[in-house]
Amino acid sequence: MKRWWKRPRKLVLGSTVYLWSLQDRPLYRELRVFREKEKQSAFRLWLTYPECWAIDLFRPGAAACIIGWHEGSERGGPGKPVILQEEPALLQRLLDLSFSPEEQAERRRFLERIRCPGGARKDL
Repeated sequence: MKRWWKRPRKLVLGSTVYLWSLQDRPLYRELRVFREKEKQSAFRLWLTYPECWAIDLFRPGAAACIIGWHEGSERGGPGKPVILQEEPALLQRLLDLSFSPEEQAERRRFLERIRCPGGARKDL
């Protein structure tokens, strides 16, 4: 699989400017977030490809939700990436953003798919 980067985009939350970009890797998609004047990433988030089926990281609203969660919880850091399934509060916020109240059957199907024991999680 060819790796690619999404060009860094700016996002302003409160008075802080963040830069965020996406990178595809063989087993997951990585969201990297930087504060505007810093060279080291503030944090990284890994999503498996089944998780990316419903959670669209290309939407600035999803990136803003993730950055807001990180700034409120101060989890993760530049050295250790955050893995979405290990953070149920963040997963819940992103699912609320991705699925409307009328789409609860699809939401349940999605949760069954990403939590299956034979999924890609064992490879990370």
